Amino acid sequence: MKCDLNKAEIEGVYLLFARINELQGRIDAGIGAHEDYAATINELNALVAGDCRRGEALCRQALIQLETIQAARTARLEIEKYRQQLQMRLRKAPGTQFGQDYASK
Repeated sequence: MKCDLNKAEIEGVYLLFARINELQGRIDAGIGAHEDYAATINELNALVAGDCRRGEALCRQALIQLETIQAARTARLEIEKYRQQLQMRLRKAPGTQFGQDYASK
């Protein structure tokens, strides 16, 4: 098998893989936040007007959860962009077999 990647090319591919993995972590956090958000809203809906402190805390919590959910949505789009870049780099690699063999793993 021919594999002629230089250090800079390997570092570039490494950074793309690392970025994708980081973004996948955001997606995982967003999935958890979505479940937590539903529970928070249910709890918020069960409050009475006199529960101001708890209501404030729940609203703050819901806003943080929504930010996490939005970050996950954005991460999905970014992952697609990085996967395309990764695929291009692996295809351009002088050792074409590297791109074919390892990109699918």
